[in-house]
Amino acid sequence: MQLSLLAYTLKPLIEINQVEQQLAKRLQHYPAHQLYTFYYDLALQTYEIPQPIINMWQAKEIVCQNDDLVLFHPTQFSQQWQDHQLMQNWAKLQGECGLGVLETMPQGWMLYRIKGEGNE
Repeated sequence: MQLSLLAYTLKPLIEINQVEQQLAKRLQHYPAHQLYTFYYDLALQTYEIPQPIINMWQAKEIVCQNDDLVLFHPTQFSQQWQDHQLMQNWAKLQGECGLGVLETMPQGWMLYRIKGEGNE
């Protein structure tokens, strides 16, 4: 019984760790100036990906630079963080930075590259 409970408890943590590893492995193949992301930002830092990471929840200003990357789940946070800086930053990235989809990642996460339309 205890082993079943332990397995049930650890399953979500193991799945999160597997997604972290998959994301980090894929990000190794994309040179960029910086990476805008949320939720996995701290974990990705431990995998030594080549891009500096900017947390979209904390960023006060988004600067659109060609070839910067954005790793985001387009629907996961829209309700919980709808009036927060996170979703304001996501709206700016979508509306002003010219995002192009590079790859669909595990569990609905998307990797975008800033293409340059409307760059400041």
